[in-house]
Amino acid sequence: MQSMSMSEFDLKTLPMRTKILLVTTVLMAVGFGYYLLEYEGSLKKAARVQSRLMEVGETLAAYQTAVSSPEKIISAKKGVTVSKKEIERLTKKINATKSKMQEKYLDILRKLKREAELHGTVLRSFQSYEKDKVSGTLEYKEIQVNMTIHGDYNSLIRFIESLESIPAIISLKHVETSRVEEILPQVESRLRMELYVL
Repeated sequence: MQSMSMSEFDLKTLPMRTKILLVTTVLMAVGFGYYLLEYEGSLKKAARVQSRLMEVGETLAAYQTAVSSPEKIISAKKGVTVSKKEIERLTKKINATKSKMQEKYLDILRKLKREAELHGTVLRSFQSYEKDKVSGTLEYKEIQVNMTIHGDYNSLIRFIESLESIPAIISLKHVETSRVEEILPQVESRLRMELYVL
């Protein structure tokens, strides 16, 4: 075989087999480039258009169904009215809960002590612990209160019932009552509760 330099290269002198391989390679490269750049992109665009058409078709079908019968429109309006009333009710409830949480917790603790004494119990010990809490966007304080009181069963029940009158969110977590010889006929009660304030 003769060696050729680049300046002597001539397409006409190549053997037929090489020419066919060269033409086939060029056609395959052009075809593959077309597939990657044009055909595949067109398929993706067509899929996106088809997806949007299906969404529009579903929305249009739902709209036509809703508009086709006045009963459905009236029913939907009633549902919206009920939803608005429910939203208003929940808004009032949320505002009432927030207003209960606005009270200063030191005032609430004083009210707890006062309620215990008002209902015939003797407050023997009172401890409170404060923790900052976060729930979503709401920041609040959780105050754990431990109380030991002496009194009869009726005064204990009246005190526990009076907790509802205190303008705060109070969760009674634990009540333990025991008989102590030194204070009979009274009993000793230990209460653990949590207050939630803003």
